[in-house]
Amino acid sequence: MNESVKKFGLQFGLYITLINTLYIIVGYAVDLTYLVSAWGGIFLFVASLTLLVFATIQARKEMGGFIDFKDAFSTFMTAFVVYSVANLLLSYVLFVVVDPEAAAQLKDITIQTTAERLQSFGVPEADMDAAIEELQNTEQYSLTNLLKGFGYSFVFYAVIGLIVSAIVKKKNPEVI
Repeated sequence: MNESVKKFGLQFGLYITLINTLYIIVGYAVDLTYLVSAWGGIFLFVASLTLLVFATIQARKEMGGFIDFKDAFSTFMTAFVVYSVANLLLSYVLFVVVDPEAAAQLKDITIQTTAERLQSFGVPEADMDAAIEELQNTEQYSLTNLLKGFGYSFVFYAVIGLIVSAIVKKKNPEVI
């Protein structure tokens, strides 16, 4: 793996981790509803995506303005994995080991917020009841569910990473 790929993948993965960690800690300390806020989720997604793209662009700049598809994708995904593993560990430690009561409160808030959103969208009562029952029977911070979430995120971000890498890649005309 190219040194620029490692450097910027790790560096920007840590930047995203810092933003996410601050968001979780502030939300935890101030008001747990921030952690299930749609706007908070949008903010974290946009911030992480922006930094993932920027990491790839910075790697290309450091490599003389040229980066192949593999290195672009590797930079993007390295940053993503660093951030995601740190997020998984933080969530598990905070909501399973340190404060399981906060996880239960978050579950209640999530159920209430979901019910309100589904009702505002005009979802039929039977479908709404089924969705809420499923949420009630799920432990979102169990290690299994956190790993499932990581897996889904990995696939989602890999697709985005493929697109970003195809856009950012730039072949050096001097190299055959």
